[in-house]
This record gives sequence, C-alpha cells and structure tokens, in this order.
Amino acid sequence: MVDSVRDLLGSILPGVDFAELHGFVHICALSSKHNGGPLCSIRICEFSPKSDSDFFLLMAMRARATIQVQSVHTVASEGGASPSVVGAHAEALMEWRQQLFGLKEGASLAGIQFLLTRGGRSLDPSWPCFSSYVSTPSCIVAPDEALGELLAPWEFCKPCSLPASSLPGPLGMPSLLAFIKDSLHKCKLLPNKPPFVDHLISIEAGATLTKTLYTAGSEACPVDYLCLSVYSGLLDPRAQGDTVFHSMTLVDSMFNLVSSSQEGDWTFSLYRKKTQHALVE
Repeated sequence: MVDSVRDLLGSILPGVDFAELHGFVHICALSSKHNGGPLCSIRICEFSPKSDSDFFLLMAMRARATIQVQSVHTVASEGGASPSVVGAHAEALMEWRQQLFGLKEGASLAGIQFLLTRGGRSLDPSWPCFSSYVSTPSCIVAPDEALGELLAPWEFCKPCSLPASSLPGPLGMPSLLAFIKDSLHKCKLLPNKPPFVDHLISIEAGATLTKTLYTAGSEACPVDYLCLSVYSGLLDPRAQGDTVFHSMTLVDSMFNLVSSSQEGDWTFSLYRKKTQHALVE
C-alpha cells in the first residue's frame, strides 16, 4: 500500500522527498480566472470544483505533519472536520506515515491540532474534531475574554485552550506560528518528539488568515513551503471566495518552485521559501 502512496505523490509532485520536509507548510486551493491574474479562495460547498488529487495531497500533508494549525472558520465550513486522515487512501497514508517516522507496526505518533478563532464563531462539542476517538487533540486559540463563552457548551472534558495573551504578538496566524516554533525549540510541545527541525506543521486557513501570512514580506513570512493547488477552469460564482493573491508575482518573489504537475484544469505545485535548502532529489 505504501508504494501506491509514493506513486501517487510522485505523479502529483514529482521528485519531492516528503521525508525531508520540515518547518511550516501552508496547504491551499485557489482559483484563477486568467493566467497571471488574481487567485481567489474556493468556498467549500456543493458548487466548488472537486479534485481527487487535491484531496489526496491535503491528506498526505496531514499524514506527514506532526502538528496541524487550522482556522475555526475552515473547520466549521467542513462540518467540524476531524484532523484525521480520511478517504480512500487513508489506510495506505497512515502506513506511509509509520514508515516515514520509523515507527513500529501498531505504534502511533499523536500530534496536536491548533484551532484559531477571534471569538466570532461558536464551537460545537459534536464536531468530529472534538471526538474522544480522535488521536490528535484540539487546542482552542482565542481572545482571553472569549474563551469562557467558547468552552461553555462543554460540561465535562473541555478541550485544552490557549489564551491570546500567551502569544508573542497580536492574535493571528503569524504569532501562533511563532509560539509553536518557540515551544518546539524548548520542548514544551510534544516533549518526547524530535526538535523543531524534524517537525512538519501543516497550515489550513481561509482567505483572511491566509493573507496575514504573506503581508509582512519575504523575511517575516513564517511559511517555509507553500503547497498550492490552482483551479483555472470555469468556477461557479457561488464557489468563489475572496482574493488571496492579486497575482503570482508575490508568490514568485518569496518562493522558488520545487515541483509541479497539471491535471485537467488543476495545477499542483510545491514552493519553497527562498532561504530553504533544495528538496528535489
């Protein structure tokens, strides 16, 4: 089964050694009406374009990651989706994960999922991501004054939480990523796991939080890798979200293209921040 994962990954992102990925990887799917024009987010709904390869790539990054960072908005739009690896290739991906981390059969590498919210959206204890059967626990990151209300629906076994005052800067994706990086360096997160250099932290977020990752420029951008799926076909207006990048110029100024492939109206690419080492074999 692991060979099927390697073959699929090799066809989507040729030449990339996933075992060598480390740091922060931002995974997103965007739409582009015109070549070189604005790239917009794709709303998760019945009208959005579907791609088996895009979904597989998302699941593969989740399987490779030891820590996941998601916005509550994104999780809510997916019905409170679990951070777990799901779908037709789930079993094969988890076996691939076992081999990547050198784990014995039956062993697991539990991580953690950070859910970022500014407090404007309520949380539902029935969401799959909060299930006691999920091996990856969730940590709610929110304004100090909003945490009480957000956690009120739980009578017992409330999920862990991180108040905004614990972050090194204003509540947002950049300061949360800085907190995670510092905590991993000091072995405060996943203390029995390797140091930061061996971790891959996956980021999934909506348009608003995504833009905050790139507005500070190349030097301050916390993203090490950008795993980007771009749909260039006809998009139903009901599936079109907000503009994330006004053009690919910003991406090209901050990242080098590592690998890319095209499948119909979809283009799948992995970009590496220009200060990172090469990954292609």
